[in-house]
Amino acid sequence: MGFFKSLFGGQTESPEEQQKEKEAHDFEVLKFDGIKALRINQMPHAIRCFEAALDIKDDLEVHDYLSQAFIHTNQLDEAQQHLSILLRAEPDNIGILLRMANVSFMQEDYDAMAEMCQQTLALDDNLPAALMLLARAHIGQQRTDDAVAALTKIIDNDADMADARLLRATTLMEAGRTDEAEADTAWLMENVPEHEDVLMLKARMEHRKGNDDEALNYYDKVVDVNPFSADAFRERAAIKQQHGDQSGYEEDMKRALEIVPENTEEDIEQKMREAYQNSNPMGF
Repeated sequence: MGFFKSLFGGQTESPEEQQKEKEAHDFEVLKFDGIKALRINQMPHAIRCFEAALDIKDDLEVHDYLSQAFIHTNQLDEAQQHLSILLRAEPDNIGILLRMANVSFMQEDYDAMAEMCQQTLALDDNLPAALMLLARAHIGQQRTDDAVAALTKIIDNDADMADARLLRATTLMEAGRTDEAEADTAWLMENVPEHEDVLMLKARMEHRKGNDDEALNYYDKVVDVNPFSADAFRERAAIKQQHGDQSGYEEDMKRALEIVPENTEEDIEQKMREAYQNSNPMGF
């Protein structure tokens, strides 16, 4: 190329220009390889590519991809660092705020989570996703009334928001306010009676009210819907043991441990991933 430029009176590229072209090319290759690795779940390689790309050029899209890779590998502090860079560049970006709130949820940093939700609601004060996350933050802060208020706002705007009703009923039940939880539980049993989480709620409600025969009946239904519900087997086992059914207790506990061995690293990582992915756990 330099020979022809000289022959026809053109100018050869300077070393600085050649270096810029090389860096631009390398950046695009690294970014493309990182995206490809991210999509096929090769997270360590994706992270290496994205970090190398950022060494060449600061790029918001790469920060975005890198935050996703760090989330999937449970490197949550690192993910928040890159999300903070994105937020400084786009302070009104609701998607970034919600992702930061989700990561704070996974970190159990409920104060930061609530702050991100409040910033989101300042932009859209009726956004269901932000109100759901705010409710979860308040639950983590043990502010039951504030959590219920956020969920009630969702339901007042859309009475068919089943996930908000489920969380409100669960929150009230766990606070010992079972009478207040009855209306949401009844609505859920009428509208989504076969949903696993609804059946679990109903089983727990009946147990708390002392109706253990009914509770066992609903735990049976949970297991019918999902034979891999370790929580259902554990909770059903506890009731069986309370009523002297030792063989039933041992059978259920054995099944629960077969499904999810207690305190394994894989179990913890799976719960972390689910916390991030399932801000709307019922999928409605």
